[in-house]
Parts: sequence; C-alpha cells; structure tokens
Amino acid sequence: MVVVAGPCSVENEEMIVETAIAVRSASAQFLRGGAYKPRTSPYAFQGHGESAL
Repeated sequence: MVVVAGPCSVENEEMIVETAIAVRSASAQFLRGGAYKPRTSPYAFQGHGESAL
C-alpha cells in the first residue's frame, strides 16, 4: 500500500516543510501539494499560483 499526503494548496515554504515533516513521521511515502486550488466559484481562493512554486 502506498500513502500520499499533503495540502491541497501550498501557501508558503514554511507550510510545506512543516507538512513534509508531519507526513514523514506518519510513514507516508509521498508528499503532494498544489500551486493552484480549483474551486467551483471563480471568486473563491484559487491558491498562490507560480509564487507557491
């Protein structure tokens, strides 16, 4: 079994590093995180785009 964990949208470097540490301690094998966050409403938060990369 493979476990993948992480945030649906990366907001800053500190967040992804903190998440990576938590994911590793939970024994997950892969970290995921998106730079863009799809929403049903175009007015909802869309993620930080290229700045999150």
